[in-house]
Amino acid sequence: MSPVAKIKETLLEHIVLTALGVIGLLLLVIWRSVDPAVWVKILNAVPKQVLWAWLGLASIVAVLEGAYIFHLQRQATPKLLLHLGVLWDKKHNLYCPKDETPLFQSGRSGNVVGRGVEVFKCPKCDNQYTFKNDDGSLIYYKDAKEKFSWR
Repeated sequence: MSPVAKIKETLLEHIVLTALGVIGLLLLVIWRSVDPAVWVKILNAVPKQVLWAWLGLASIVAVLEGAYIFHLQRQATPKLLLHLGVLWDKKHNLYCPKDETPLFQSGRSGNVVGRGVEVFKCPKCDNQYTFKNDDGSLIYYKDAKEKFSWR
């Protein structure tokens, strides 16, 4: 993940936590500013079953909201697996094993134009990657992709 993406993620996390803190503080201010006699009247006027139902609904909404946020967070960061020297995601995109930056095809190896295996390069660290078979021979991206199985 790039430093800019990490900063954005941290900033978003701090903004959400700050907003939740402000909401909690405002609810506390409302609670403290209302005369306790009003709360007693509300409690006496509303049946206990209704209050428990509201509390249950609020708890369910809070749990579902947390689960949804967790789900979105997992979708935002792809799971990567190391295969043939580079990181792969489920969609067969390639990432640098050092800094998890997406790789791009910078050309082909070999002397003849249009021949040779693909060379992938990291824009961040300038490392170049090719795919090698078990016996050490170079293989094409499509062959490496066929060998890749998501576990």
